[in-house]
Amino acid sequence: MNDKEKLVFKLACRSGVLILENGGETFRAEETVRFICTAAGFEANVVALPTGIIISADINGEPQSSSVKRIKKRSTNLSVLNEINDVSRRFVSGNIDVEAALEELDELNNRKPVNKWLAVLYSGISSFFFALLFNGSFFDSVIALVSSATVQTLLLYFKRTNRYSFTLNLLAGFIISLYAVVAVSVYPSGNTEAIIVGGILPYLPGLAMTNAIRDTMMGDLVSGISRLGDVLLSAVCLAIGAGVVFAVYVYLGGVV
Repeated sequence: MNDKEKLVFKLACRSGVLILENGGETFRAEETVRFICTAAGFEANVVALPTGIIISADINGEPQSSSVKRIKKRSTNLSVLNEINDVSRRFVSGNIDVEAALEELDELNNRKPVNKWLAVLYSGISSFFFALLFNGSFFDSVIALVSSATVQTLLLYFKRTNRYSFTLNLLAGFIISLYAVVAVSVYPSGNTEAIIVGGILPYLPGLAMTNAIRDTMMGDLVSGISRLGDVLLSAVCLAIGAGVVFAVYVYLGGVV
């Protein structure tokens, strides 16, 4: 491979990794890598999984280069996915050269996140209206808002320490349920169901479930099943965290 082809291969690898790290489907990562390599005149064989991506570049049927990348950081950022797709499309259509495309991806990868406190605010507001949606009173909605904002604040801290997501889900379910039972104990007219459902909904892995279904429908069975397992474990951890609080509450004489 000449120097330009090596840069294109590097661009393809980085694009695939960033798509997987930001919650993109595996077939999207594979297609992006193939399109970028095809635009440069060589073929790419790609196997993408939620935890890694393997890429091999062939020219005239002869293997030239390969790359294996482990995906350890996984989140959901639709804005980043959109920008990666935009860069890849502009490169494929010839509106940007490989050096400029790599610079944009580097800038995207190193970009500081938007004000983290906005995530706390939006999480609390969404929980407030979810509680109203499930027939909660204004009191229930305020408690759901406070509990969700508290959980999001703690998640922002623990994510910096690379804690396992399942532990964070257990913590989220526990804290939201604790807020609910304490609030209803103080104000008996409160609705624990509305508070808990409203507080937990923002943390349910809905997009991950959608990606699991799409990967399965696209024939990526290993990826689809592994994503589905991740989704189910996350939901179970939320339920266990909430269940522990209820079990202790009932044991101490509380009424659910």
